[in-house]
Amino acid sequence: MDGEPEKSGKNRVVVIGLDGGTFSLLDPLMEEGHMPNLKKLIESGVRGDLQTVIPPITPAAWSTFMTGKNPGKHGVLEFLVKDGEGGESPVNSNIRCGRTIWRLVSENGEKAVVLSVPTTYPPEHINGFMISCFMTPKGKSDYGYPPELLEEVEAKFGPYRLSTEEVYARGKVGDVLDDSDEDVRYKFEVARYLLDRVDWKLFVLHIFGTDRLQHELWHLIDPKHPLHKPKESRLYADRFYQFYEKLDTQLGLFVEKLRPTDTLFIMSDHGFGPVYRFMNFNVWLMERGYLKLRRGPWAFIKRILFRLGVTPKNAYRLLMWLGKAKIRQTIGVTNRKGFFDIAGRIVLSMRDVDWSRTKAYSKGYYGQIFINLKGREPFGTVEPEDYESVREKIVRDLEAITDPETGKKIIGPIYKPNDLYVGPFIKNAPDISFIPKDMTYKAIGTTDFTSNRFLEPVYANSGDHRLNGIFIARGPGIKEGGTLDGARIAQVAPTILHMLGMPVPDDMDGQVLGDIYKPEFLRDHPVEFYPAPPDDPPGPSGYTEEEKENIRKKLEDLGYL
Repeated sequence: MDGEPEKSGKNRVVVIGLDGGTFSLLDPLMEEGHMPNLKKLIESGVRGDLQTVIPPITPAAWSTFMTGKNPGKHGVLEFLVKDGEGGESPVNSNIRCGRTIWRLVSENGEKAVVLSVPTTYPPEHINGFMISCFMTPKGKSDYGYPPELLEEVEAKFGPYRLSTEEVYARGKVGDVLDDSDEDVRYKFEVARYLLDRVDWKLFVLHIFGTDRLQHELWHLIDPKHPLHKPKESRLYADRFYQFYEKLDTQLGLFVEKLRPTDTLFIMSDHGFGPVYRFMNFNVWLMERGYLKLRRGPWAFIKRILFRLGVTPKNAYRLLMWLGKAKIRQTIGVTNRKGFFDIAGRIVLSMRDVDWSRTKAYSKGYYGQIFINLKGREPFGTVEPEDYESVREKIVRDLEAITDPETGKKIIGPIYKPNDLYVGPFIKNAPDISFIPKDMTYKAIGTTDFTSNRFLEPVYANSGDHRLNGIFIARGPGIKEGGTLDGARIAQVAPTILHMLGMPVPDDMDGQVLGDIYKPEFLRDHPVEFYPAPPDDPPGPSGYTEEEKENIRKKLEDLGYL
């Protein structure tokens, strides 16, 4: 890629998204010679950490990548969002707000290819080709546009791999590794074919296997991890690292097919690292009197069972021990609702909360707490004039949390909604968001009482997200051997548009990453802006109730709910 940038600045741009990619893992692998192609790309380009959104969650981060906007503008703060129909729905492209970079490319008369990026179902009718993501409902066939090109791809390569399927359980390590290997092989093989099949200006490829492997199997490579088993590690740790060697080989084959004038960005939506301890904040809120349970004989019995350990966590651990982590997939969506209705009568759940006496509850994949505010919540109790005092008391209690084993404080930065977001969807944000000082601690559970203890050793996914992902850039006009500081994921979209020679909408939150360029490139290609039209309001999800439940089940199987 020694070519010079075109005078117009309209170079082609390729983005490879390695979901969950982290330099903490990639750097040692490159140093040890396992990833020579990635190392060569970095040496001839620019690298740096890429700060993600808070909370560092897949749909929120990728939505910010594709729109250049913070979650307060695009409306995706979690896997489940308010859907405009009075309820919650798994996020999809109908609900998300903001024009995507591939839509903007299409509106400029150019073609884009977009493969597997999260939150792209249903696929936009772009100029080019799009295949949507792992949140496609089971049984749907409308995940590609135009459909005839999807048919062509599947006739040549077999059914498109929308996601990985295997989850970790005793005796299933090889299956997880095989699944991740196949995800990388298949996605790159299809991508190489499409490089020549479509006359594109923007090409975006998302790889899911990196994220799933690190979620499921981080304990293989971490001797300090509570789930580390030396025998299991001896059998499979080398294969864990071989996955990255295969990824690097596929990356090299892909890059070989690019033109000298193409710009390549490699990025991740968030970083990754081990999880040692889980925190259950509805338990914490209950212990401190912010969350109250119903009174009555049956509620009393459920509390006794809860104290004795009749909890979803212990059921999950039993299934893991039996090697049946995927048993939920055999229940079926229709039967599953009845199954959990029965379970909910035995296991303590949010249906047992006495909302008339509750001041706050936790709901979210990281540290998120909502005040039970009167006038906003269905059964709100906190008067608006008392909101700040209740919030500040919870914040003080959070700041005081310590690990009884170490005596060290756990909670790091604590945020109000307007500390993190701007835009019309700030109204849906948690009243309190926070990040642990040490992210080996992780809040777990979207709702309910996963465990009867606030703080306990990890028992599910052994790895999880971090705030800093990766960003690598190489191509004409980009510095060689440079480093990048302070980059944010919202800056990637305007940088792509600028590299394509297109003006940047003035409603994007990110600024072009000017530090990646040689000085003369920016001199010859100044950034141009234009007044963006108002975003279309989000629409209904379009999901049936069964499809919503099907996607919820998939997210639970993957450990996201």
